[in-house]
Amino acid sequence: MEGPAAAELTAPGRRRTGAGAVAVAIVRRPRLWPAAARQARVLVPPGWWRRRPFLPVPDRAWLRFRMTTAYGDAGAAIDVEDLLTWLAWTQTTRPAPPLGSGGAELR
Repeated sequence: MEGPAAAELTAPGRRRTGAGAVAVAIVRRPRLWPAAARQARVLVPPGWWRRRPFLPVPDRAWLRFRMTTAYGDAGAAIDVEDLLTWLAWTQTTRPAPPLGSGGAELR
């Protein structure tokens, strides 16, 4: 991603990682909320409340695969800047349907 949108997402300094940093970063960027909600709907398995850790998180096997392909280590922590860039990218490739359209989006 290039241009002003990329500059807005990245800040100088050390790389931030971890679930808490991810949550704070998303809360601070309301324009990414629709993309974050859409990706949560897609990535969180159905019936997540029946399985440990009883949280709406992606499947562990899928997450290990993504960390391996992104960082070369299945145990790597999610880099916040990478996640924000990805969320912004998903908005450009699959924008949210207009409010009140009533149409279901494709998955």
